[in-house]
Amino acid sequence: MNLAVDGEALAAFGRLSRAEQNAVIERSRHITDKDEMKRLVRSLCR
Repeated sequence: MNLAVDGEALAAFGRLSRAEQNAVIERSRHITDKDEMKRLVRSLCR
């Protein structure tokens, strides 16, 4: 959900290779904290 509301992060995610996208998705599956998820999404913009 965080990714969907952050247009810049969503665009950055779309530019990743399929393998990189899968790695981000896998990392997100292990996150249990809302702030940690926000940090993951924002990290895509760097």
